Amino acid sequence: MRETTKLRPPVPVLPPDSQSQQQDANHMERDVERRHSSGVRAEAKASKKSRYSRPPPKQEPFLTQEQVEAAVVSAMKRNPYPYRKWFLSREDTTRKLDEIKAVVRGMTTADQIFDRPEEEMRHMFDGWQVHGVVKQDKPSLRLFAAEVMDVFQEQVRAKSRRKGERSPVSLWTRAEPKAVANITRLICKSVEPGMSKPPLTVSNLRFWCGRALPYCAHFRADLCHSVLELAVRVTRRPTLDWVDPCAGWGCRLLASVVSPRINSYTAFDPNTELRQGHADMLQATTDTEPSQQGPILASRRQRIVYEPFERGIFRMPEKCCDLVFTSPPFWRKELYKVQNEDDQQKQASHKFRSWEEFEGGFLKSLIQESTRVLREGAVLALHIPADGQFEKAVQQLAEQQELERLCVVGARSQNDPRVLRPVFLWRRRVP
Repeated sequence: MRETTKLRPPVPVLPPDSQSQQQDANHMERDVERRHSSGVRAEAKASKKSRYSRPPPKQEPFLTQEQVEAAVVSAMKRNPYPYRKWFLSREDTTRKLDEIKAVVRGMTTADQIFDRPEEEMRHMFDGWQVHGVVKQDKPSLRLFAAEVMDVFQEQVRAKSRRKGERSPVSLWTRAEPKAVANITRLICKSVEPGMSKPPLTVSNLRFWCGRALPYCAHFRADLCHSVLELAVRVTRRPTLDWVDPCAGWGCRLLASVVSPRINSYTAFDPNTELRQGHADMLQATTDTEPSQQGPILASRRQRIVYEPFERGIFRMPEKCCDLVFTSPPFWRKELYKVQNEDDQQKQASHKFRSWEEFEGGFLKSLIQESTRVLREGAVLALHIPADGQFEKAVQQLAEQQELERLCVVGARSQNDPRVLRPVFLWRRRVP
């Protein structure tokens, strides 16, 4: 046989050491046991990561107001206006409607509806007694009703504007500095300390827009239902035939649907831009598609005529309703989005160029025709601004009709609880 050549090791071999060999054997046994332990594997992985990874970066400081403002401007330029209906599902809307109905069914006694007014509020309005102030313990009624209304009418409401202001949609589209500053201020108040960027989600943007941008006002649902319950007591009728000369966004239309006190609801409004929202609301709340014939939208108990009330109410017979309850336009304090030039000319803010024309052409017709259609002992309820001129004009016109003063009910202003949003009530005299 041929002899094999022994290869030389590349490194010198140390002489055998019995103590070292025994230590190596012990280590191998421990490694076999530890290899099956998940905790040990995780610990080793973390140790290796900490050994070779870079040191953690320093925590970013809280954003400055300028950085938040830049993020808001960027969100406005990248996104269309965040309408509420985009993130409020049909199931959520139905759930909120059920909650509203449950709250309304519980508003049956005066103690459940009104707080007694403070002494300084009792004679806040000259010659009137404040009957009660709407309780603040039903925020879900007010908030849920406003959210449901926005699902159906926000695309019109957000394009309308207050006097001297741009509409919320216009402010958003232009990224106006005033709107950006208001939204930035709210974000800086609401984010948690240490956050590195503002949470500009669709829901948050809509929340901040609703509080920072100059929306035209909703009619408060809690105040509306309080007036309905008071009218039932005054007229002593279990259900009411209700005429609303100014339908508006549909806040009182929604009340007529959810309230068990309403037998029929007839409303007027010259703005045909509101028709689709009203129709969607009726379909969602009554589960039946309303009929549309000419200028009339009708369901089983509700009927809306899209023309000025001073034209449409003439077709109604005398003494046909138990309640005339509305919030008339405050002349030029709010300017509403309309569909065409014809609707624009029908709006009170454009039709009447001066306060004298508005008082003689609109308010006088409102009081006269409302008195004509009221039954004896029925109620006229008007939500009007308590600014002296408007209130005085309405009271003088009411004194010329067969009306007697009842009282004032009000809801506290959300901005200042010492201020009331009043509804003045009269009753047609009984011979």
